[in-house]
Amino acid sequence: MAEGGVIAVHVSNRHIRLDPVVWKIADHLGLECVLMESKGKRKVGCFSASWMLLTNNREILDVNEITRDAEFDPGDLRKFSLWTDDYSNLFEYLK
Repeated sequence: MAEGGVIAVHVSNRHIRLDPVVWKIADHLGLECVLMESKGKRKVGCFSASWMLLTNNREILDVNEITRDAEFDPGDLRKFSLWTDDYSNLFEYLK
């Protein structure tokens, strides 16, 4: 990622909690991370979605549109394992 860049990860899923996976990876890499929820409009076929924004520049996340709607607190991540190439536990993240 370029200095000051942002990675947006779509984490909407009905069966698996993907947000803790991304929180743990961001924490491991020393990146700032927030969870964003968009509201859907079913009448026009638009569904709600969850996105995680990762960056190495905290100032990017301090924009009013982000701070107004973002969740900055990942809660207790100690109960979740870090996914790597060598380890992942899908059952840990089932809803």
